[in-house]
Amino acid sequence: MAEMTMIAEVGTALKIAEFLSRLARTDKRADVVDVLRFLRFDDDGIVSEIDKLIAGKKVQDNEWEAALPNFNDKEWEVQRACNTIAYEVLANSRQISRFDRIELDRIRECKLNVRVAVQNYLNRERHHSFDITELKPLRADITQLNALIDAAEHKTIRG
Repeated sequence: MAEMTMIAEVGTALKIAEFLSRLARTDKRADVVDVLRFLRFDDDGIVSEIDKLIAGKKVQDNEWEAALPNFNDKEWEVQRACNTIAYEVLANSRQISRFDRIELDRIRECKLNVRVAVQNYLNRERHHSFDITELKPLRADITQLNALIDAAEHKTIRG
């Protein structure tokens, strides 16, 4: 009788362990999706201002006062988010394949590089004239990064 109780308890424990494993897998993927969504350049904010400049429109000072500090102030949050998808951080995750870790690390690196390039250019040129030939490649980099992020998010959600 005690043997049957022990077997039932082990069976229950295995079911709980399996459930927790599935939950951990789901939560890790949800965490990655949240990070990817945060890292994506939104179409409003600084991207909207870049698009205006490329279109030959003038960005008003009050628009810069809203967009640029908001963009600059998110630097530490972006850094923290990028650190959560670094290859080394996800290396022990069974829910994320090696290939996906490489892709996420590529996104992390691209985000940091594109962000720094945009930030340096806009902070340097804000009170001067903007060169559209320099802005267009920055905007193209943002578009490519967003496409990588969108594809990774889609793959992570679909499994």
